[in-house]
Amino acid sequence: MSSFQQRPPVLGESTAIESLRDFIVGVSLRSIPVLLVGASGVGKRLAASKIQSIGRYPDVHLQEIEASSISLEHAIGAGLDPDNPLVGGNQTTLHITGTELVDRSVAEALERRISCDPDLPRLLFSSRTPIAVWKNLPIGVGALAQMLADHEHTIPPLRERIEDVPHLCRYRIQTLTEPEEFEECWREFSSRLLPGMLAYDWPGNVRELNSVVSRCCAMPVGCCADPARSFAREFEKGLGKFRRSMALEVLQAGSSMRAINGIRWDEGSNRAN
Repeated sequence: MSSFQQRPPVLGESTAIESLRDFIVGVSLRSIPVLLVGASGVGKRLAASKIQSIGRYPDVHLQEIEASSISLEHAIGAGLDPDNPLVGGNQTTLHITGTELVDRSVAEALERRISCDPDLPRLLFSSRTPIAVWKNLPIGVGALAQMLADHEHTIPPLRERIEDVPHLCRYRIQTLTEPEEFEECWREFSSRLLPGMLAYDWPGNVRELNSVVSRCCAMPVGCCADPARSFAREFEKGLGKFRRSMALEVLQAGSSMRAINGIRWDEGSNRAN
């Protein structure tokens, strides 16, 4: 199986996801640096992995580093530091996250290296803020802005492409269940909880949704015999960082009244009983 097939797919049928797929295909075989923009959890890492996996060297491991950890010496390429991620050769791909936080001098050095060093790894940048607002940041990364401006792509938050939620939920459930259990599990989930998923604002985006679906399916016996109660049970265990109010909102918007009425919340400890 190829590395492309082993990675999760870019799921959804929204215009935004279709545009993202087109962007990935359009830049994957080119050596140009690109910038992926979006809030935490929208899928920037997945998009970067897809660009690498259908590119010229799909079997080479995608490396990732935070922009704030790149030193000026690394950016310049000085010395023979074996830990320098920027000397891996042009058959490697490096995903630099948090580009908006890179030091100005490092940004300038990177811009020069990209322009003249043919042995530099393929660079995929990601940022929570678009280039248009970089000039207002206190540290500034203006040296990279012009170079990346023509190859910038924004992945919108999940609340702006809510039609993708069923596809994401279905795939997540499919990865968590046995083949013979999947259809029954999906029917239960889609009838009881999916309406609540569609009504929720998803501040944590796809990452949050995946965690919620995982909890809903974390049944000690069977799959989704009672997903609402399962979700409350997993929330009680504290497996994650989501708010009690979010749990209540999802349950109340999408679960059967029987399931909701069967859950009593301990106001003092935020636990479901």
